[in-house]
Amino acid sequence: MGEPGEIQIQAAFAGHRRASDVGDPARLEAKLAASVEILKEAGIGRARLLVGLAEGADSLAAKVWRQAQLGPCHAILPFLQEGRGRVGPTHAAQTGTWLDGAASEETGANPHLAQTRWLLAQADVLIVVWSGKARRGAGGTADAVRLALESGIPILWINPTEDGPRLIPPLRLHHWADAGELMERLPTATTPIVAAVEAQALRDLMDLQPRPAPGTERLGRLDAWLERWLWRTFALFQSAVGGRSPARPARPVPEDLAAQPGFQFITLALRAADARANHLSAVHRSEQILLLAAAVAASVVGATPVFAPALKLEAVIGELGVGLFAFAVWWAAQRSRQHEQWTTARRQAEQLRVNRAGWTLGTSTRRVGSPSMQHEHQLLARPILRQAQPPLGAYDAARIAAWTPWAMDELVAGQADYHRRQGERNRRISHRVQVAADAGFVVLLIGLAATAALAAWPASVRALFPGWLAPAAIAVGVIVPAIAAACIALEAKLQFDEQAERSARLVERLSDLAAEVGEAPGLMQAQGAFRAAAEWLLAEADQWREGAGRRRLSRGG
Repeated sequence: MGEPGEIQIQAAFAGHRRASDVGDPARLEAKLAASVEILKEAGIGRARLLVGLAEGADSLAAKVWRQAQLGPCHAILPFLQEGRGRVGPTHAAQTGTWLDGAASEETGANPHLAQTRWLLAQADVLIVVWSGKARRGAGGTADAVRLALESGIPILWINPTEDGPRLIPPLRLHHWADAGELMERLPTATTPIVAAVEAQALRDLMDLQPRPAPGTERLGRLDAWLERWLWRTFALFQSAVGGRSPARPARPVPEDLAAQPGFQFITLALRAADARANHLSAVHRSEQILLLAAAVAASVVGATPVFAPALKLEAVIGELGVGLFAFAVWWAAQRSRQHEQWTTARRQAEQLRVNRAGWTLGTSTRRVGSPSMQHEHQLLARPILRQAQPPLGAYDAARIAAWTPWAMDELVAGQADYHRRQGERNRRISHRVQVAADAGFVVLLIGLAATAALAAWPASVRALFPGWLAPAAIAVGVIVPAIAAACIALEAKLQFDEQAERSARLVERLSDLAAEVGEAPGLMQAQGAFRAAAEWLLAEADQWREGAGRRRLSRGG
């Protein structure tokens, strides 16, 4: 599945093709070699170069990269038949992706700008040969610099007329009116906008921690038992109280997409992240249900002496045992920061789910949403996505007709159906929990009123009632408030009603987007729909992150 060894980063390259802009080829080749050496000094032992293979700087970059033996070279080519003889195991680039530039031109889009967006969608750093001059056409080198600035990608800048590469670190563009204004300052800018390249500074800008290939973990006997029994508590509660909503059948993955090594890698990582998130969800929510059940059980055990005074000691011991069990569950969850682990695992799974569809369309969530959402992409998704091989082969009409409907179904229609079902279930649970709390309150009032009335009547009248009636009223006064409190805590901690409202809003947006996109969107239309859907889905995950503190377990229910 892909090349051997872990890909630590993916480096995009862009540069001038005109001889007048490139300058002395031998001098430029030396500067490119110096840039590759800086990557090595930064601790990068294996990387992938994404390059357009145009004449001029691109060809020199591919040559230098191959000589440095830093890793594979992957070409992104703007037209279906371009550069066919330059891609292969012994050629300038070992693998390639071909875009349908002619189809882009028919829609009024620029094929070279589309190519530049593909190059930067999955890049961790941009190596650019740029004179510092404004762009002379869409999709040129200046556009690559602009997109890298907007995406927060570090830039190794080689100016053909100056000595050595310089570093443009990710910049906070809100200090500038736009990237264009910033680019006007770059040719004459100094630290901290542009600085001499230091290996440590470059290393600090990229997460180079080793990430093993994703896989499945085998459970031990105790874990397997807990998974089969105790951690199914919430699932059973959810099914019993919330019922089930039938899911729509998912669109099958196209065979040629399923055969792509990069798709297989991301799918395996998604399954592992999803399994971890589901496991932590089951554990945390089941523990919350168990703690609330323990609170109710403690009240039941504590009320036992009302009926059997001889069991006072046993009731105390039983209530102590229930309390110790609840404390042990709470303490274990607190020590492991379980609510934070669950939140992080769910966010990573959502990032990978969205970006798997984005990989299929040649885009990502790098530039989607708020700064915190973009930071999550860098933290949770990039370490895995950078290891996935780019899509191989040609994005011709047949591929687009097969792949884009799957991606849209996965991201838009599929997620709309998922959130619809979750919203319906959460709304039913919220309603029924509230009904239980209200019913308990009514039962409590009736019990207290009956007890007060019974106490006011003469002894001759009280003798006509069963002897257990008064103790039962006392027990109701102890147990029913505990049940009502458990219901209130359950809604407060697991937020069924709030989640149902968020799901309803998201379903409405995704349904409108699905109707707008249609059954068979073109690639550019699908990329635009991806950005809209990804922002909504990740914003929902962002709200989930903000609620992490509320998911901390309650000791007493």
